[in-house]
Amino acid sequence: MHTTLPMPTRPFEPDDVAPPSNVLSWALRSGSSARRDPGVQRLLHQAGVPLQPQAAPHQPAAPERVARRVGLQAIVDVDGRARGYELLYRDAGRLDAGGIVNGLHATCEVLATAVLDLGLPRRARGLSFFVNVDRETLMSPLVEAITPAWGVVELLETIPATADVRQRVQDLRQRGMRFALDDIDTLDDSRWALIDLVEVIKIDWQTVRPVDLPLMMARAHSHGVQVLAEKVETAGDLAAARVLGADLVQGHAIARPDVILAPGLPATSALALRRTRLLLQHGASNESVATALAMDPATALRIWQLADQDGAGAGTEDRPNVLADLVADLPRPVLQAWLSVLQVADAGVIDKSWTYAGLAQARLMKVLARRVSPTEPALAEEAFLLGLLDHYRTTLGIAYRDPDLGVRAGARLERAMRDRKGLLGAVLEFAQGQYRQPTGWLPGPLAAMPGLATALRSIYQEAHLWAKERSQNGSVLQSVADLAVRQRPARSTGASVRSLASAPPTTRRRT
Repeated sequence: MHTTLPMPTRPFEPDDVAPPSNVLSWALRSGSSARRDPGVQRLLHQAGVPLQPQAAPHQPAAPERVARRVGLQAIVDVDGRARGYELLYRDAGRLDAGGIVNGLHATCEVLATAVLDLGLPRRARGLSFFVNVDRETLMSPLVEAITPAWGVVELLETIPATADVRQRVQDLRQRGMRFALDDIDTLDDSRWALIDLVEVIKIDWQTVRPVDLPLMMARAHSHGVQVLAEKVETAGDLAAARVLGADLVQGHAIARPDVILAPGLPATSALALRRTRLLLQHGASNESVATALAMDPATALRIWQLADQDGAGAGTEDRPNVLADLVADLPRPVLQAWLSVLQVADAGVIDKSWTYAGLAQARLMKVLARRVSPTEPALAEEAFLLGLLDHYRTTLGIAYRDPDLGVRAGARLERAMRDRKGLLGAVLEFAQGQYRQPTGWLPGPLAAMPGLATALRSIYQEAHLWAKERSQNGSVLQSVADLAVRQRPARSTGASVRSLASAPPTTRRRT
């Protein structure tokens, strides 16, 4: 006997056929388009109905998205020890009709790719990453995404040393942010007026007059500022930089720029980004912000990268195990800045199938964890995040025992993923084995729990319908954001942030 289900707003979108309330009966009578639906396949599988030979049980598939690129050029000291990298824009898709790159877009692309997609600050912990910034980006809240634990804001030569620029740099420096001056090549460059606010000046070795080099070195060192000789192309350039007292060196004589491909994850949801930023602006709780983030796995997984970027030597014991704890750990301006970065660099048309698969697995694990341990609400939240992380790793084919595990998690989640120990490990083992095992199968720790096997169908159905509704529309995000707006007056957060939040969601795809 089949269970009658309440229907979501847009259930399965078959060929112009509205399904009756009995989903399984409808699926058995419908054509191949309905039976290909991953949610329908899940229900058919749990009901013991054999699928067509060509319709294998649904597994998370790699999303159809072109990988992004970012350039890296090494920065070393005069003894050849690595000190950092300059992040370089390498995505030709952002060129306009005249072949010009928009500076703010380029910075956001570089940050999103290097930090959120690749996690480079974690992989090269202790090294500094220099990020090129133009005046528009410097004066916007976006710049606060470049946190001082790993980032150096490199002020481009196009930025004039005006009073408002100096005040902005001074304010950000008081919050701990670090700065460098790019392409200083004369003694009368107006940006020398900012020398007391920066840690590094970069001297263009190919354009500066040799007679000016000793004076420029002396001026920088008298202010306690390091000199980075850039565009050091030959062994002769390198020898001269050492003799004249350069502290750091960058150029082809050291290493040519490398280009790294980032995983081709789906675009983040423009709606999810806007609503989450709206919640932040109106002072919503950490739990509400985390709930909004979790509705879009592509956004949640990128933001989760921030859990392990700051703080030298941070281990798994220091990482949070639930999204709400991550939101609590991040300063609100930093989280707001990263959401704005994604709004500019990554928002687009979401992959509904990939989003559905991630949400369905996460919800399945959360409901199951809540059933087996109703007195531990934190376990259910950890299970939800574990489901998203497993979906990410499965999509990208990352082995659990690889030295570099991609998106990192806290100790409890890592132990569950690696060793399958405890209730979390058993819940994950069940979620991963559901298509390979007989109907009603439960791993050891769960098999002994009375009544759980008979409740599996209702657990599957709840997870499926919940994920289907949320992957197809933004009604939940809209209602949460509207509630926050009604309850709290808006706070002034700067015109550029407000304009981004109120802008219509973009539908562009990355090229």
